[in-house]
Amino acid sequence: MDFTGMLQALHPYEMSGAYSFTLLTTPLIGLYFGSRYITFIEDFEPNERLDFAFASDQVYYTIAILGELQICCYALLIRLVDNKYRWTFVSTMTGKQYCSKVFHEASEDVSKFEVLANNRFLWKDFEEEIKEWLSAGIPTWLAEEAEWFDDAVKAQIPDSLVDDPALLLKIRGQSVARVIRNNSRRRSSIAAMIVPTIAGTTAEG
Repeated sequence: MDFTGMLQALHPYEMSGAYSFTLLTTPLIGLYFGSRYITFIEDFEPNERLDFAFASDQVYYTIAILGELQICCYALLIRLVDNKYRWTFVSTMTGKQYCSKVFHEASEDVSKFEVLANNRFLWKDFEEEIKEWLSAGIPTWLAEEAEWFDDAVKAQIPDSLVDDPALLLKIRGQSVARVIRNNSRRRSSIAAMIVPTIAGTTAEG
């Protein structure tokens, strides 16, 4: 999916901020080559003026206006973003690298849990480290009754990351199971809306 026209969605996890920044030029390049193609048609058929063809100066003027507008919108987005996150829009750091950085450099356990909110693909490279961290941390958090270690946080922990069945049972109460079911139901409802749309588009194609 191309989010070029959705500035708020231009922050990637799979690629990098620098990659998304280059997408800014994609529509401008397309407009340029489109104008060159129209000019080519005009030159190739000098005796037949195409109804849909625009004069070259009109096309270039449109490109300039749209280009300036898009750059202004992007600049406004960067201006409104919190200062500490601005660098992520031009960084070459990928989603995997970012998750690794958060997990290994976070000073608090609650911050490390942010990693588990992402797709497993982004943290599978250091999954064993997460397992060891959870095995050592869960008993402590339960004993201390850490306020941040609530049902929502417990529900983020995949069963596969807890090797001890007894320890897993301690964090899988009815309330946690309810959160997991609700999350699963929410994902299913979203998928139900997306899949028919994709299928319909494929059928039409």
